[in-house]
Amino acid sequence: MDGPGGFVPDQARTLFDTGKIAHVPYILGTNGDEGTLFGKTDRASQAVSDAMNAYWARFASTGDPNASSAPAVWPAFASDASDSDKRLQFDSGWEILSDFRKEECAFWRQQYDAAYAN
Repeated sequence: MDGPGGFVPDQARTLFDTGKIAHVPYILGTNGDEGTLFGKTDRASQAVSDAMNAYWARFASTGDPNASSAPAVWPAFASDASDSDKRLQFDSGWEILSDFRKEECAFWRQQYDAAYAN
């Protein structure tokens, strides 16, 4: 079951390379472990991992992921009448994105409404 370059199966490597599980090492704090699919990381990636873990822990304990020590304010979900929303980009730039994948979300909402809204 060894994948190319290590002990990871090819399927897991494919999922990681296409971004489907790219967030997992940041959430688990394993992005810097040697001998894993994700390999060693740089300081910026480790800082993102540490911040992501802190956001999730604060959200789990308080219901609000934000703190004065956080690198950016994670905007609360507040979709408006035009389905506008904001989200935090988890990378070293800590950018707030508006209307992220709005067209794709509109498509899937239409599919859902057609199938279940009666």
